[in-house]
Amino acid sequence: MLTPFLIVKLVCEIALWSLVGRGAMVLLTAGRPQGNLVYGLLHTLSQPFVTVVARVSPRFVLPRHHALATFLLLAVVWLAATLGKVQWCLEAGVAACR
Repeated sequence: MLTPFLIVKLVCEIALWSLVGRGAMVLLTAGRPQGNLVYGLLHTLSQPFVTVVARVSPRFVLPRHHALATFLLLAVVWLAATLGKVQWCLEAGVAACR
């Protein structure tokens, strides 16, 4: 039962860190990250999540804010998975969580 929590947390962490790296690359390249190999990798990792959020978000959310909305949604999912993991560990015992 612990495995689903760990998988959700891992996927969220990968996506969250790729979004953070993507934002950092935009800042470091003065707003022109296109053509940068590292940005391309981070973009490839995070774009599926951004696309899903873009499709389910209301129309008043601007396209330039989709990455931020994705980050916030993934942070909430990560927090829920962490709390679920902690709750399960408290119920099952600490020995079962190792």
